[in-house]
Amino acid sequence: MQLFINLRTFSDYSIGKSVIKLPDLAKHCFDKIIPAIALTDYNNLFGSLEFSLECQKKGVQPIIGSVVTVNFGTKENENFADILLLVKSRLGYENLMKLISDCYLNNPHIPHILLDDLFDNSEGLLILCGSNNSPIEKLFYLGRKEEARQLTDILLSKFKGNLYLELTRLDSKFNPEFDAFIKKLAIDKDIPIVATNPTHYISQTMQDALDALICITQSRYLVEEERNKACADGYFKSMRQMQELFSDIPEAINNTKLIAKRCTFLLK
Repeated sequence: MQLFINLRTFSDYSIGKSVIKLPDLAKHCFDKIIPAIALTDYNNLFGSLEFSLECQKKGVQPIIGSVVTVNFGTKENENFADILLLVKSRLGYENLMKLISDCYLNNPHIPHILLDDLFDNSEGLLILCGSNNSPIEKLFYLGRKEEARQLTDILLSKFKGNLYLELTRLDSKFNPEFDAFIKKLAIDKDIPIVATNPTHYISQTMQDALDALICITQSRYLVEEERNKACADGYFKSMRQMQELFSDIPEAINNTKLIAKRCTFLLK
């Protein structure tokens, strides 16, 4: 069976968006013989040290990262999206800390960075951009596909071998047209594709717990139909499930392992 490393995992440090506790995450990886795991909380690194220590106790390789909000528009015409950054080295960790600090110091009302901030602090980082509310996805759904291609060229030139096109396949949100767009973009631009599954709870039985948490944070009721709900695909999928989901592009699964090999920084 092909090895799949989960590169988009959120803990309860992503307030109101995950019910995963870091000791439980490390234990799950140990129990399921998963050699590495990434922690990618939204706009914060609060759990990075605890995560690293818990993983080291279990013999699991911790990969530190974050989903960072980026304004890819202008200061006058803001357009916010998310980009996943993973740490390769000590310098990458320092750059990610700076970027996240800038999110709040420069923009306290809507924490974010500008693309230029990202480009100026890109060394030691990998960038995953494609699915999951990325600038490429947002431009695609706005009907601005050519701009999405142009932005990809810019990212490719700035990140020089550290850019991956992220592809997620959720039953509730799957769009075959966007899926095909990302695959063609990868071929045309010679950019590797990587498979992810945004993970907000470990087992499927925890979906209701996350649903209740979302209601609490948004002052809503479980009985309401018109509200944000926990994604049914947001659990920790097995390697077999992910392999079957991406059976048409097995390299997307294999690239998760290659990324893990590149992200060797260990926080102690």
